[in-house]
Amino acid sequence: MNEKVIKNIEGTRTISKAIAVLKCFSITAPTLSQAEIARKLGLPVPTTSRILKVLHEEGIIDRDPKTKRFRLGHLISTLGVISQETAPLKQISLPVMEGIRELFNETVILMIRDGNYRICYETLESHLPLKISVKKGTKTIIWAGASSKIFLAYMAEKERDRILEEVKPITPHTITDREQMIKEIDKVRQWGCALSQSERKEGFYSVAAPIFNAYGNLAASLTLVAPSIRVTDLSLDEMITEIKRGASEISAGLGFKNIKI
Repeated sequence: MNEKVIKNIEGTRTISKAIAVLKCFSITAPTLSQAEIARKLGLPVPTTSRILKVLHEEGIIDRDPKTKRFRLGHLISTLGVISQETAPLKQISLPVMEGIRELFNETVILMIRDGNYRICYETLESHLPLKISVKKGTKTIIWAGASSKIFLAYMAEKERDRILEEVKPITPHTITDREQMIKEIDKVRQWGCALSQSERKEGFYSVAAPIFNAYGNLAASLTLVAPSIRVTDLSLDEMITEIKRGASEISAGLGFKNIKI
């Protein structure tokens, strides 16, 4: 085996060891000593020390000057943010949305939040004549409808209170009473979904569920919208089940693990 091949193999092994070092850190073990890392991986202390030195110099890990313990560094955080911001939400969501539309032949909408607004990120319309149509990129105020309840339920309390102070009726069924909306938001967290009937658009029923990213933060909402005349108690139960299942599938695709630690 020539010298170049040997160097390539050794370089690959070093990269693998460096990745193994990073995998040692977890939510339950956010800081580790050099000895703990060496013991976990079964590596010689000098080898571990060299890897940690390079990772520290590159900002991939940090070291507490007092305790001498290591933790994941600022570069990991930066790369994580970039990964989440550029995650293929549309690519992951479309097959799920297509399956739900095929099942119910109703409009399926993927919403993201932008401040006080919700934005239609992707939409698949019903093939039936009576349907709701929302163009991609459409911005609507965030205080009415099933998707809005999802966003309100998972935002900071102070921010939510500020938004609820601005509520105005869009239809006669828009919830404008703060206490009533708080109850609706509590239901979202209990049930994992939100319901709305004619609160934003007269004659339409909507069911929405939250989509979470790898950090457990709300990334989007998945919504199924149908004319109220086509929604029965039985079909509503099925809609709720499928929207929650679909949102969970998309969340998993984004790296979300629903594990309580």
